[in-house]
Amino acid sequence: MAVTVSISKSTLKKGLMRIFNRKLNTLFLSVLAVLFHTHSSKVFAQTATINAGTVKQTIDGFGGPNGGIPSWDPGNSLTNAQVDTLFSQSGGIGLTIYRTNSPDGTTFPDLAVMQRAVADGAQVELSLSGPPDAMRYSGSFADGTAGASGSCVSASYATYASFVVSLLQTLSANGVTVSYIEVQTEPNTQNNTFGACIFSGSALDSFVQALAPALSAAGFTPKLSLGAAYPYANSPSYFGTCINDAACASYLSIVSGHGYGYPDSPVLYNAQGKHYWMSETSPYEDTCFNATMIDESGCSGALTMAQNIDAFLYTGQVSNYQWWELNYLNNGGDCQNCELIDQNNDLTKRYYAMGNWSEFVRPGQVEVDATHNPQSGVTVTAFENQSTGAFEIVAVNTNGSSVSQTFSLSGLSASSVTPYVTDPNNNLAPQSAISVSGNTFTATLTGSSVTTFVAGGSNSGSPSHLTATMVQ
Repeated sequence: MAVTVSISKSTLKKGLMRIFNRKLNTLFLSVLAVLFHTHSSKVFAQTATINAGTVKQTIDGFGGPNGGIPSWDPGNSLTNAQVDTLFSQSGGIGLTIYRTNSPDGTTFPDLAVMQRAVADGAQVELSLSGPPDAMRYSGSFADGTAGASGSCVSASYATYASFVVSLLQTLSANGVTVSYIEVQTEPNTQNNTFGACIFSGSALDSFVQALAPALSAAGFTPKLSLGAAYPYANSPSYFGTCINDAACASYLSIVSGHGYGYPDSPVLYNAQGKHYWMSETSPYEDTCFNATMIDESGCSGALTMAQNIDAFLYTGQVSNYQWWELNYLNNGGDCQNCELIDQNNDLTKRYYAMGNWSEFVRPGQVEVDATHNPQSGVTVTAFENQSTGAFEIVAVNTNGSSVSQTFSLSGLSASSVTPYVTDPNNNLAPQSAISVSGNTFTATLTGSSVTTFVAGGSNSGSPSHLTATMVQ
């Protein structure tokens, strides 16, 4: 049966308008989605707020070992000019910690390097690989296996502690004060190349309780560091016993890890009031060499290093970041992409990228909170000298092109900031000062760059009097 439906003109018009409006709304939302996708980084770029009211960790510095320390590479030590390029704040990038060891357990072939670094203002860290052969269990030096006590020390820990005291006495007689002792480097690694010993967490606890009183009785007061395991995630197993033992923990100042598997994803460990150090890291696994800013064919560049420093400072809240190693390790191809100064004595981009922190962020300053990831591809860390109010903001831009970034200061004051830029075309190069108005400033971050904004500091600027070629 046919059914006739009568629809008035007004009803029909209203229905058609509803359909039209729905289509129009759908079209509008589609256009908005395209615009959002295309310009999302611009629309949603967030102001990076630097909040001095939230203090994170105190900075101990930046540094690393001489690649030419004998037993690692006896034929390639640092020259005086290279030491200055690394450790002088006025003529270099102002590294503040030089790490050494005693390869044969009795002497320091890099003594002259230590003396020069100390003259440049650096502190010395003595990294213990273990006792000399006479104090080891038979066979432990050759194959790295542990002795019955859980370590490779056959004599009493008191005897080994006395031996360490004698090392400090040797250095002191030659004008070198040891500020830090890494109690055992990589206690979990059977690595014969530098004579390492294996220690359990409980063995390290016992040794620290023998070492610290022996040092004090001899008039030495270095800060003791424990952990230094490889990989980084294993370190709590080696400082955990001591840090949870009140008797041992009272002697401990620092816990640490070695960051291979570079770049590691940092973890914020509960260091129970001790400073945490990233005491050794590099792209050790790389089988190629890249002295430039950007990764090439799987070979990491300085920008990856900058991301790693940024992550360990912000997320891992480390007080110290040490690079392996400062100069070329000429031992048959080991660690081919690690050095700050390459085999031709050229300065790599890593050198300058590290300088964006080490040159300006000095020991005793504190890291303060910052909006860490204000826009896609940009990360921010910030630091303050609480005595003077001077501060630094370090921004890493991993985007291939320039971006605009606004910074807001809370609890900090400055009339201007001076940027220092490391990118494919600049080497820690000072730029024109940027005015701060209403505690806010906006800067352009060039593509693939690290930029340090400095306010109120007494630093003389980018490194000068460099004796090596600047790699572009």
